[in-house]
Amino acid sequence: MLWQKKIDNEYGIKELDEYDYPALKRYCIECNLEGMVNNSSFDELNISSIHGDSGKYLCTYHISSGTIVNVCATQHLPIQLDCWGKDKVYECYRIGVRNGTLKDWRQEFVKGLSWIPNLSLNHIYPIQIRWALMKGAKKIIVTTNNKGVDSSGKMFKVDKIMHILAKKKCFYHIASDINIFGASQNVWELNMEYWKNKI
Repeated sequence: MLWQKKIDNEYGIKELDEYDYPALKRYCIECNLEGMVNNSSFDELNISSIHGDSGKYLCTYHISSGTIVNVCATQHLPIQLDCWGKDKVYECYRIGVRNGTLKDWRQEFVKGLSWIPNLSLNHIYPIQIRWALMKGAKKIIVTTNNKGVDSSGKMFKVDKIMHILAKKKCFYHIASDINIFGASQNVWELNMEYWKNKI
């Protein structure tokens, strides 16, 4: 098991594998009911393509019930951005992919102000960053939809949160309106000075 971490006595994080698929199916059903379209099925999660060297999924689960309350992926995404130099493609990894927590569980992971995503910042992202660096990442990014249809039902809110986190120097906003998989997205690069003591 590459990824496994106990958050506290109630919750843990682990690498998603086929043994978790029954619980993941129930998670997807709940996401569909809550309008989180991007997490509403195995196909929407791209489970078949985000695996092995191309990426890894984490699931956060309730220990006593085995309920999956969040899933989030890291994805290998070689990309060219003008801010990094024209015609230069970096070995890049994207974290926070398909990050979705079921509504009934969100308050469990909020710390301080309600918009600070404690689960992601303090538990999920550090694990994802370590894996990406282990795979040879030269750049690590987060992308957020900023136009069009919000298929997750929360992506525009996440985009606003990322602007706040950029002011806190967690990330740098490096590009706008970049077409990634057919969606216009803002691109945020990790500030490794901020993260180096957290991973």
